[in-house]
This record gives sequence, structure tokens and C-alpha cells, in this order.
Amino acid sequence: RRTADAAWRGAVTVSGDDELTELAAAFAEASRQLVAHVDAHARRERTLREFLANTTHDVMMPLTVLQGHLAALDGPAAGPELRAAMQEVDYVVALVHNLGVAATLEAGEPALTRAPVDLVVLLGRVRGRHAPLARRRGVELVQAVPERSVVVLGDVTAIEQAVNNLVHNAVLYNHDGGHVALVL
Repeated sequence: RRTADAAWRGAVTVSGDDELTELAAAFAEASRQLVAHVDAHARRERTLREFLANTTHDVMMPLTVLQGHLAALDGPAAGPELRAAMQEVDYVVALVHNLGVAATLEAGEPALTRAPVDLVVLLGRVRGRHAPLARRRGVELVQAVPERSVVVLGDVTAIEQAVNNLVHNAVLYNHDGGHVALVL
């Protein structure tokens, strides 16, 4: 009972030479093996989640650059192939983003690193990231931020992902010629 209450991590003292002692020793060994198996499984899951999160981040950078290059090619002479390629890149970006979010959600509570975050700078990065998509859709993307820094204590990645997702959806699901305002 003590071992179970301690999530199978407590040691059980086994002494004697009767059938109950043998049974207790068998349960103690089974418990040790179970804990080792659960720990190994947790390590593999943690490693996989970290790999998925890092890969997601690394893949998003070239995709964002590709979005920008494709948007720069867009214009009156652009054909349906370019527009189709831009839609596919947008779709892949959404898939990669969802993989990154799923990796943190599967872990339960995401591990947050709290540090000072300048929201003015963060909003500028997010706006710059979505400007090509907004231009392509004819959506006006403007921001209104204070001249001074606005610093909060938080996890820069989590905050940026949340704001990024909101802005991406606001631009993507807006009507052509629409308006998105980022106000801080």
C-alpha cells in the first residue's frame, strides 16, 4: 500500500523465508520493472515532443521566407499556379503550426519559461510575418502600439504563438480588402 501511495516509487523491505516473503519479493520486483518501463516510456515521449517542437520551429522559418518570396511574385501577371502554390504553403504552415501546438498539449501543462517580453517588439515580428499574406489577400494590416516598450513577464514563445495564431486567422479568414488592426 505504501508503494502504491508513492506511485510505485517506494522501496519495500522484504525479509523472511516463507511464501508471503516470496510473494512480496515478486511484487517488489514487478514494481521495480514497471517503474523502469514507465520511466523509459516517459523519456521517449519527452524526447519525441521536444524533437517535434524544435523541428516545427525550424521548419516554420523557411516556410515563412517562402511565403514572402511567393507574395513578392504575386501581381497582375501572376497565374493560377502561383496562387495555388501560395495556398499550399499557407496550408503547410497551418499544419506545421498545429503539430507544434499538439506536441505541447500532449505533454499536459506546457513548460513555460518566464522572462521579460517586449510586446511592442513581439507584435512587430508577428505583423511582419503576416504582412505578405495580408498584401496578397488585399487585407490592410495595421498596428497601434505605444512608443515605449511594454514589457510583461511571460513565455515569449507561448505569447507569440497565441498572437501569431490570432493574427493568422484574422488575415486568412478575412474578406478580400478587409482590415486587421493589431492594437496594444
